[in-house]
Amino acid sequence: MMPNVSIILTSYNQGKFIEEAINSVLAQSYKNWELLIVDDGSTDNTLLIIDKYIKQYPDSIKLYTLAKSVYIAFLEADDLRLKTSLLQKIDKMEKNKKILLLYTDAKLFGNYFLLPKKLILHYKFRSKIKNKLFTASSILLQNNIIPTFSTVILRNSFSKLSFNPPQATWLDWWLWYQLSLQGDFFFLPKTLTRWRIHAHSANNQFFHETKHKADIVLEFKNKLKELIQ
Repeated sequence: MMPNVSIILTSYNQGKFIEEAINSVLAQSYKNWELLIVDDGSTDNTLLIIDKYIKQYPDSIKLYTLAKSVYIAFLEADDLRLKTSLLQKIDKMEKNKKILLLYTDAKLFGNYFLLPKKLILHYKFRSKIKNKLFTASSILLQNNIIPTFSTVILRNSFSKLSFNPPQATWLDWWLWYQLSLQGDFFFLPKTLTRWRIHAHSANNQFFHETKHKADIVLEFKNKLKELIQ
């Protein structure tokens, strides 16, 4: 039997998109999963939609519940998983037990003009490390190359991590760097997730707030370096 996976879905005022995200999980060909939703105080209809799914799938979909599975995966409420996403990732990790974190390509859709050109070029770098174990720490000191919603991670690797980054929006970057000090990452060059680009996504808003503030980025990177000490 394939191991269980806890999918952590984060949401905040994503009533327009969250139903689509949840349905993409329900459609997974890999069936041994639980969906754990963490809502950050939505004031739109997000919680009503979540409640509907919890009542319909009480054994599989839960709100504010701790993950207990072998693996953890992430999904944001405005993004989507393709049907074989979990199946292909778990299969690869089960065949190579040295992988601590696995991530894949993501297909962009939505308002492309909102995505900074620098970020588009940056993600092309991943082709240099495809299909092999690699040490990610030096790369992550430069930039975050890993789309959160494309990852699968060993749950027991989270026990000693700090969840208090200097910039809250870069929690994923903060966690990836700490994990990179524990073991090897693996980039599977397949498009298994769809990344929605829109004006109200947290990453897009934070990028445009900080793009002219190099001191914020430098301070964050210095805090990463302190984690080694």
